[in-house]
Amino acid sequence: MKKRIVLTGGPGGGKTTAIDLLRREFSKQIVVVPESATMLFSGGIERGDSAHLIKAHQQAIFSLQKHLEHIQRTMHPDRLMLCDRGSLDGLAYWPGEQDEFFQCLNTSLEIELNQYDAVIFFETAAKSGQSIHSNNPVETNLINKPYCLMTNYKLFGLSTLTLI
Repeated sequence: MKKRIVLTGGPGGGKTTAIDLLRREFSKQIVVVPESATMLFSGGIERGDSAHLIKAHQQAIFSLQKHLEHIQRTMHPDRLMLCDRGSLDGLAYWPGEQDEFFQCLNTSLEIELNQYDAVIFFETAAKSGQSIHSNNPVETNLINKPYCLMTNYKLFGLSTLTLI
């Protein structure tokens, strides 16, 4: 089976630009899984601040992510899969303990790690003090959210490549 690679990182890091470039240059060799959170929130679902609501959002995003990956793998079994974020990204937003995340989503760290071969992490422009002009209007609302996405993947032992 072909590789499954996650592109992740903070807003304004260049994920969308990189995916667009790769799609143009390698359209017959790759398949892209769009970002689930963007699909959810740009589709009319409103954000909320309560822990219960945030958990419900993350459960929906996780489920959509898994289904989109399955659809793309089924339709394009021989292509390299690029995921605009991955199933473990939800840990950065989960308002509870890591164990609760996996329990609520009926999965485990091992299952999720086995889904991906590598992670490419795009550093957010905000880290260096630059203003963020993300191509993703949903993502620009998250500028003040502390990002621990790369840390999540690194702590779990998945190989990462950082793009600065």
